[in-house]
Amino acid sequence: HLELGLQHMAGLPQEDAVQLAGYSDNLSATLQAFLETLKRHGVVRMEAKGSEFNPDLHEAVGTANSDVVPEGQVIDVLQAGYLDDGSLLRPARVIVSLGP
Repeated sequence: HLELGLQHMAGLPQEDAVQLAGYSDNLSATLQAFLETLKRHGVVRMEAKGSEFNPDLHEAVGTANSDVVPEGQVIDVLQAGYLDDGSLLRPARVIVSLGP
């Protein structure tokens, strides 16, 4: 939910973003603290964007054409995935490139 809040903040008009800058900074700091706490307990966030689609780690929720991202690679991450000491805790929900 913290990540979704930050994504929403990024899409706000400039005047709203300026007014809510402090809120956005606090949300970001809370997310970082939470991820650090998870990391101390062996839970790490997967970096899926730009990697080869792997059905064991990723849940494809859509596809998109791309002239830049090769076919079969993750073009966007809708929900981050997490590993717990190397074991899948939650798959990343991703958009996979179909190529050009």
